[in-house]
Amino acid sequence: MIARVVLVQLAAVALACALVTAYHVESKTAAMSGKARPDLGVSEVITCNFDELDSASGAYVEFFVGNLGANPANQFKVDVYEYPDGVLPIASHSGKAAQREHTWLKLPLTVASGYSFTKGKQYEFRFTRSGSDSIQFYYQGGNPALYDPYHWGWMRVGGTEEVCMDLCAWAHGHPKVGGQAP
Repeated sequence: MIARVVLVQLAAVALACALVTAYHVESKTAAMSGKARPDLGVSEVITCNFDELDSASGAYVEFFVGNLGANPANQFKVDVYEYPDGVLPIASHSGKAAQREHTWLKLPLTVASGYSFTKGKQYEFRFTRSGSDSIQFYYQGGNPALYDPYHWGWMRVGGTEEVCMDLCAWAHGHPKVGGQAP
């Protein structure tokens, strides 16, 4: 009897610690790709459905990187801002793409001290790159009201909103008790 109680408690803790998919859009075709200036980047604005998005908890984001350009050693960076008012990033991380093109770049996030995410608020995940090579990104297109695969956000290219497109990227966070928001 005690063993069952302990097992149930361990299962509850494991479920509470599981990652939720906060955002997930896959690349489907090379025709849905574009390029952005490396300093302005490309981003996705999402409505938060997680409470924690920090590498210490195992959370991370991924970005589908296309052609690496003339200098594949350039660093990619993700910064997370509160939307629309965020001036300073609340989370960030830099990393290099694998030596192959057209791959998922995994970036764990480091959240600013004392900051916590709030379910229901909007956040912009902005991907930029060092150097002068442009960022080749992939997206899913479509009318959000009809068949958009991710209807809680929209893509921005160099600061210009593309409301009928979603960036091919993933964000995995941790829920608090209560699980993933709709």
